Amino acid sequence: MIGPKINLGPDEQLVREARLSLWLYQPSLVVIPVSLFFGLYLIFANEVIDHSFVFAEILLGLCAIFALRLYILYEGTRIVLTNRRVIFSIGFFRRNVNELYLNRIEGVNVRQTFSGRIMDYGTVEASGVGNEVAPVEGIAEPWVFHKAVSAAMGKVMQSEQRDQGNNQGNNRGNAPAQAK
Repeated sequence: MIGPKINLGPDEQLVREARLSLWLYQPSLVVIPVSLFFGLYLIFANEVIDHSFVFAEILLGLCAIFALRLYILYEGTRIVLTNRRVIFSIGFFRRNVNELYLNRIEGVNVRQTFSGRIMDYGTVEASGVGNEVAPVEGIAEPWVFHKAVSAAMGKVMQSEQRDQGNNQGNNRGNAPAQAK
């Protein structure tokens, strides 16, 4: 992967990584093969039509531009769940990174359109404390990522409750003796 690098902290482990769905790029996925086909047809056709090479070069250039755009968008997006946080890193040349710690997330929502349900992609929104919302559109298999985030949030909450219980138990043993 050539996209953005995610720096993990000490004792932080990668739990799950989500990818963007290629269905988001339907126009590119249609334009690339059509442009490639007609461009190559015009170049290798037996009949030479006036300006066919110019038109073929335009079509092949359009194909290259759409393919490069698709590659940069796809490879420039990282959606990572670790045992401590959710990281959304979007962009190749210009980057936008949202990080939400699991203990600061209030909820995770998934929105899907009709075509998103059919083709299994959607928008995942992680809402944090203080009305912070980190939406990422076009995640492939959004419900799998939602389930993984919810499970990781549950583990963090259990460990925090266990730590609080241990601290309360330690405080009881250290309480000063009462006077009789």
